[in-house]
Amino acid sequence: MAGDDATVTVEFYGTVRDAIGEKAVERDVASGTSVGAALQAIARDHPDLSALLFTSEERLRPHVNISRNGVPVRELDGPETALEPDDTVTVAPSVSGGSGGAR
Repeated sequence: MAGDDATVTVEFYGTVRDAIGEKAVERDVASGTSVGAALQAIARDHPDLSALLFTSEERLRPHVNISRNGVPVRELDGPETALEPDDTVTVAPSVSGGSGGAR
């Protein structure tokens, strides 16, 4: 199916949603386009998003959780994970910390 167009949905959470101003966007990409390339294209349209997702070397920031169809891309091919029609990509900042509680 390589070379065919694929419509993918990219959902955003937390501060990345705030930067884009929408919960989700749909994009037509060539089938087989990488997750990283699709996110770079979206970041070009939403400049506030770029600094949240990418380092100055244009690598995905390690504290951003990205999944394709519910599977973290870290468990797949990382940012090179290929997209196919009807895939859903989720992008969310890592959540850390918590309450130390009163002692």
